[in-house]
Amino acid sequence: MRCTKPFLFVVFLLFQVFAFAQQGLKSLHGKIISNEGSKEGVTIINVSKGIFVVSDDAGYFDINSQAMDTLRFISPTFLLYTYVIKDADFDRDPVLFPLERNKSGEILEEIIITKKPSHIYTYKSKGPSPVERKLASATSGIITPLINLINGRTAMLKKALLYEREGFRVEKFLDYIPPERLTTQFNIPYDYAEGFAFYAVLNDKVKEALVITPVDVHYLEGIITPLAVDFLDLINQDDKKMLNNKTE
Repeated sequence: MRCTKPFLFVVFLLFQVFAFAQQGLKSLHGKIISNEGSKEGVTIINVSKGIFVVSDDAGYFDINSQAMDTLRFISPTFLLYTYVIKDADFDRDPVLFPLERNKSGEILEEIIITKKPSHIYTYKSKGPSPVERKLASATSGIITPLINLINGRTAMLKKALLYEREGFRVEKFLDYIPPERLTTQFNIPYDYAEGFAFYAVLNDKVKEALVITPVDVHYLEGIITPLAVDFLDLINQDDKKMLNNKTE
């Protein structure tokens, strides 16, 4: 009984510190998309808050921020990219950031190179995924689950698991309908192929088609045909907005 009060006090203190530190900030869920180059290890800096995170091997990241904060994406693989966060971005899940491959040969100084794992986990891999293992570890035991519940790690890992599974669906989608096919058959610009794949796998019929083994590619292509038309309309609308902003 004597140990209970100090433990509860520590838990309460941890909760208060975490709540104070996060006051006014929201977690922005982002995803780097590119048809060229590894999306892992891109440094995303919130220059307005002085904090940074690094993207995972699928290009996902979460960073605390507010509307009007400026994000800067730094990587030797991609050109420098800057983005100003909008209020609407916090309702998007995830926010897609298309990065352009650095083909000039110029690299940033003081790049730290780390050894990459020899095995990259994909939707074809056997056994629990990396995020599934982390979530199992974070929710095992007695004290650890409580601490992870308070500091938000459990919620973050559950969200990451959803992202991971969505990423697996995109990988599978592009295995059966590669970017070249999307370009020639559906007129999707090559640079937007991965973005369209993310757009398509949100559709319930596409999800169901990808679960069936083997995947019926003819049926899948029939499903995505109207989705491709809608996606091209969205691209054209964005292009018109950018053009209007430049002329104003």
